[in-house]
Amino acid sequence: MRVIISGLPFFGKDLSQKLSTAYPESSFVFLNTYYSKWDQLRFLLFVPFADLVISMNGVTDKSGSLNWVLFWKKKLLMQWQGTDALLAMDRFKNGTLEKKYIDYATHFADSDWLEDELKSVGLSPVRQTFKCIESIDRIEQYQQIKAMTYIAENRQDFYGFTYLVHLAQHFPNIAFTVCGMEKPEQAVPENIRFLGWVNRSIFIQELREHPIFLRLTAHDGYPVSVIEAMSTGAEILMTLPDEHVLLCKTKDDAVRQFQIAIQRIEDRNLAPRHEIAEKTNEIYSSENILTSYYNKIKNLVQS
Repeated sequence: MRVIISGLPFFGKDLSQKLSTAYPESSFVFLNTYYSKWDQLRFLLFVPFADLVISMNGVTDKSGSLNWVLFWKKKLLMQWQGTDALLAMDRFKNGTLEKKYIDYATHFADSDWLEDELKSVGLSPVRQTFKCIESIDRIEQYQQIKAMTYIAENRQDFYGFTYLVHLAQHFPNIAFTVCGMEKPEQAVPENIRFLGWVNRSIFIQELREHPIFLRLTAHDGYPVSVIEAMSTGAEILMTLPDEHVLLCKTKDDAVRQFQIAIQRIEDRNLAPRHEIAEKTNEIYSSENILTSYYNKIKNLVQS
């Protein structure tokens, strides 16, 4: 099976490498058709020989690369992420949705809300994630109750910076750690610590030491950081629903749910959620996720 993966580089390159390692009998090539002229040219050369093209985001506007997929009548899969679903819904409402690609493609979504959003624009997505994690060693007992989050430097409001400040003000004795963001542009409570961009080993170590993880974004797919935080046994506060998180639709929700998280951790004598952690590590193991993903795309190619 010969597969081209294009679209978002962060996810596409990683998925291509993992599938290549797990299934060397097939060919997986990532091409950065968004930002590389050379990869755009390679795409044109490779696509006539491909069995499947995977776009690592849903495409609802014009795409030169996908025009060639349709021209050569190649199988097309769109792996939706989050913001692309928002764009699709906006374009659907405005009557500017480019339908020829999405009507032609098969669609994968990795969360309940993404499925519902795609159905609202007339699609029939298949529930499938490509996100897998390596097992993270858990600590037996936290040293203290504290919370961490990730906030992108240039998208502070989208990643829930105002929620974070609100929580820090209401819980002045709790330490809050922020990865990604260097420093705020305004005065913030002194109990917020900004680490800036950190390498993966530091991020994982911080996850292990924090019993509460915040993912208070304006929108999302199912985040890898949430999966990793669950695998360490943390309590999760999130703005999107899941059976294993505390849902926060408003800032006041966040305060109430944060208090619930504190109480749960204290009731466990500062121990992680071991049962949820073990279940998460099993479900999102590389072997489990990649096997499921490979089998589904193989069936798509053979259909």
